[in-house]
Amino acid sequence: MSFKDSESKQLQLEKTKMTAARLKTFKGFEHYNDSQATSTLRIMEEFAHLLCNHIQNRN
Repeated sequence: MSFKDSESKQLQLEKTKMTAARLKTFKGFEHYNDSQATSTLRIMEEFAHLLCNHIQNRN
């Protein structure tokens, strides 16, 4: 994958980032207030980064 492709994918991810309002449409998150939803999204994003880094560094 070229740098340009990687940059394009990063921009696409940033454009489609989950919002607190969207998270609250999912079952189990309906009762979250904006603060709880934002905090949950931050935790999920951090976990995803940790998981991706772990998988990339396994070999």
